[in-house]
Amino acid sequence: MMSKPPKYTVLRGATYHFRMRCPERYRAYYPRDFISESLRTDSYKEAEILALGVKQAWLDELKARTSRRESPASIDSFKALRKVAKGAEISLMTADQLAKEPLEEILKRVSNMHTTDPKAESALFAAALGGFELPKTTILEAANEMSNYRPRDVVSKNLRQSKGWANRYKRAANTFIEVISEKPVIDITSADARSYEKFWQKRVDDEGLTSDYAKKHLGYLRSIVIEFYKSIDVEEYVNPFSMLKGIERPNREKHAEDSEKLEFTPKWIMETLLDQTRIQNLNQQARDILIICAETGCRQTEIYDIPASAIFLDTPVPYFNIRFEEKKMMLVRSRIDHRSDKSPSSELP
Repeated sequence: MMSKPPKYTVLRGATYHFRMRCPERYRAYYPRDFISESLRTDSYKEAEILALGVKQAWLDELKARTSRRESPASIDSFKALRKVAKGAEISLMTADQLAKEPLEEILKRVSNMHTTDPKAESALFAAALGGFELPKTTILEAANEMSNYRPRDVVSKNLRQSKGWANRYKRAANTFIEVISEKPVIDITSADARSYEKFWQKRVDDEGLTSDYAKKHLGYLRSIVIEFYKSIDVEEYVNPFSMLKGIERPNREKHAEDSEKLEFTPKWIMETLLDQTRIQNLNQQARDILIICAETGCRQTEIYDIPASAIFLDTPVPYFNIRFEEKKMMLVRSRIDHRSDKSPSSELP
């Protein structure tokens, strides 16, 4: 008795063929009821394996066709097309990139597509010969995605810290929109970047902003562009914010003396921290934070946002750990002698 052909296959003569009914949601972009192609094998086992791969390739193809027709410049359309190219083991290139390739590579792709898709209907045809657009994601849309682009940068932050981290990119993007316009990332030119830099240089010169503050805003946009292209796996691109000459320091900064934080005077410590009359309206937690800041030089947020796991009260000398980001780590050991109890109210959040 002859065995039943593997799923998604039919046996025609001695050769297995792939056969699958076209899903209803893709009927508008594929005119036939069934998808069929030869698997070029007479082996049952090989046909069983090949059929699964061909099925996935066709589903990817149909999804890409649908996305390209319904939203050709969307991020979903681009990712669907990239998946088709990856499945076919070809590198995804725009028309401009393909034009720079050796003639042999171009002719090879044209020949392959003429054989597999002479009517140029498939998403694979577009992927192979540059018939697609990069996503028209705007600079603000990309800024809103920074937390997804860089999940490792926010994974250890609390809600307030995460919002603060994300908002700096959104502010930079909104300022760019006010000064230039709301453009897709791929359409931002070097002239746009220079105009934006001039805007910040003028604010530094006329409004007293620091050059470091202005440089940060330019750096945020540079990072947005980098992460956007990284998210779509495009390695060859021009980042217009990487070619700027840089914000010049005004004379007031060049001639300013290096400033250091002044130490708290003994008089201030006695009248404020020890007497505590001046800070009596603060709650216990706020007073604790103030005392720790005065003793260690830490910023308020470094203390406010410290996790409970970094506080050690059950030791002869209570202490807490502060770990700085930006690759290097620092351990700060501090006395907290005013904490004599271990009640929940004495613990920082």
